[in-house]
Amino acid sequence: MPPKKAAAKEVPQASALPSVEDEVELPDGIGPVEDPPFNYAIIHVVETSFGVEGELPPEGGEVRPLREVKPCQLMVAKFKSDPPPDDQLQRSTVVIDREELTSLAESEGGGSLAKGLRVRVQRERDVRRRRKINDARRRAIAIASGEEAPSHEEPHQGVDFIVFLMDYPSASEELDEAVTEGIFDLPDSWVSACLDGQTVIEEQGYDAASPEVDAPPPERHQEAIPTPEVLTKLYAAIHDAEVGTGLSNCTICSVHDCHALAVIAQEEPAEGEAAVADSVSTIGAAFFEKVLSTASVEVSRRLQFAEWMKGIKRHIDIPVHQGSPLDTRLYDRLASAIDVSHQDVPV
Repeated sequence: MPPKKAAAKEVPQASALPSVEDEVELPDGIGPVEDPPFNYAIIHVVETSFGVEGELPPEGGEVRPLREVKPCQLMVAKFKSDPPPDDQLQRSTVVIDREELTSLAESEGGGSLAKGLRVRVQRERDVRRRRKINDARRRAIAIASGEEAPSHEEPHQGVDFIVFLMDYPSASEELDEAVTEGIFDLPDSWVSACLDGQTVIEEQGYDAASPEVDAPPPERHQEAIPTPEVLTKLYAAIHDAEVGTGLSNCTICSVHDCHALAVIAQEEPAEGEAAVADSVSTIGAAFFEKVLSTASVEVSRRLQFAEWMKGIKRHIDIPVHQGSPLDTRLYDRLASAIDVSHQDVPV
């Protein structure tokens, strides 16, 4: 009997990219119509695992089960479970996860996830920008014709749409990959959200190599979630970036007390597939709103700062210090004494 062929590695299928609609032509005598301003932001969320204690099982027991809650997975599941609108552009938020980036990279003939991200974000930007331009032209045509102009809504906080980028880049190598691909030059504002909070750690109180010794209950304690290495490296890259580059327009914000939602996530009662889906959707939406409400403040500040910079008529070049390094120990001590939640200066 001939040997069986190895099963081919399954590659997720790329979702169809949205199509850019044709530009609306202005009739003679109408126009020109100025293109409306267009801004978008990327909110980058690095996956963080929260260890939380569950309820004791009905059959009894002395040790509460320790469960793992991953906010990014819950947020992606929430977004994918929502029924899509007839017009996808009605959604002001777009969620992109690693699975979609992998499929996009494969569809583009292979390459990095950063390459797939560039293709996806640029197409989304082009589609939405063309729609906004066409809507402005349709209103001008309607007004010139004496007809009722189509309704128009101003973008919330000056942002036409927001991309939620889930768990990419999540490692130092991927950050380098994104920088090389020019990902940080794409949006008008980039905010990386650090999911902050407490996690439960379980440690065995005995030597696992000695099975003859009766094992005591595992020891548990709470500790703060460490900052992901990729965000520490991004923080340094932002500070070292030249003014005017994409990286210099990025910032990092902390989303505090995420462990509170993690506890609710594992305590939500769920029996049956429908109940489980509702539970995931509810908790995913709570995480989504918490991250959005925190990061959108930084997005707005960045856009306001960029607008303020455009109005400055005179720029002064500050000379680079050529001497020995300045003593900044006093400043460092003062700055470190202020909790980040009380700071409002963008990173």
